[in-house]
Amino acid sequence: EMLFFMSLIKQGIQPDMVMFIDGLNDFVYREDASVYAPVFRELVEANMLKLRVRQIIELIPVTEIYNRANGYFKKSSAPIPNKILGLDQDIVPVLIDRYLANLRLVRAVSDGFGIRRSIFVIQPVPSYHNNDEMYPFRNEIGQDLEIHNYAYSQLEEKIKGSGKTKDIIWCADIGKNETQLLYIDRVHYSPYMSQKLAECIAASILKRN
Repeated sequence: EMLFFMSLIKQGIQPDMVMFIDGLNDFVYREDASVYAPVFRELVEANMLKLRVRQIIELIPVTEIYNRANGYFKKSSAPIPNKILGLDQDIVPVLIDRYLANLRLVRAVSDGFGIRRSIFVIQPVPSYHNNDEMYPFRNEIGQDLEIHNYAYSQLEEKIKGSGKTKDIIWCADIGKNETQLLYIDRVHYSPYMSQKLAECIAASILKRN
């Protein structure tokens, strides 16, 4: 989103205000890369494999072809996953620092190009301050979403400690005491929850004007 924002600025598009709704994906991925980066990497490796096979066939004996190809497939069959599949609490401070660094970059670009307001919304997620009774997918949360319970608590403390809260809207708690359906699957909001999030954002912006 930050790179897309910068791309729009370079195209001469200059809004009065920019808003980023953050949280869900910011603490799920280990690498600071697109969620589709592993797919692109596999495509590149597939093309490299075709090139290697051609070179191998031209240069070396059949038995050596088998040994090298077998070694290549073994090596490429177990890539390091970008997604954090385990509940690694030690990585949480790293992810928070990365997120806050992205905020600083967006603020700097906004200030440099005369954008009047940058807004960062911390969105609700199912594993943090959520009413489990209104969440029928609690058995499907998994460790990739459990990390938000730790990340959000530490992020809230760090934001409050920094004193830089004027452009951050904390909507992470809006589902805490709700009695209506909040999600339609593991992570996507119901219409009711979407309305609640919109009201949280609008009320905070009007309050700060």
